Amino acid sequence: MGHKEPDLYGWIMTSALADEWPVVVWRRQETPDFVHFDMGMVDFLHRLTTGDLPENPASNDLVWGLRKPYIGWRATLT
Repeated sequence: MGHKEPDLYGWIMTSALADEWPVVVWRRQETPDFVHFDMGMVDFLHRLTTGDLPENPASNDLVWGLRKPYIGWRATLT
């Protein structure tokens, strides 16, 4: 089995305000190579992990639609 390079996630710096930078994903294992999302990185990552994007932008589905509850370090499991 060959070595697969990971995808790269970044911003297109179109403004002086980082919150306005759209996200771009360089998918090394898929076509098209680059996918553009007109949203900030926080919104993008939230939608990526909840599966709330039109399609999985990554070359794999390791985090796609991963809906696990957050349990803070102070919480005790019963």
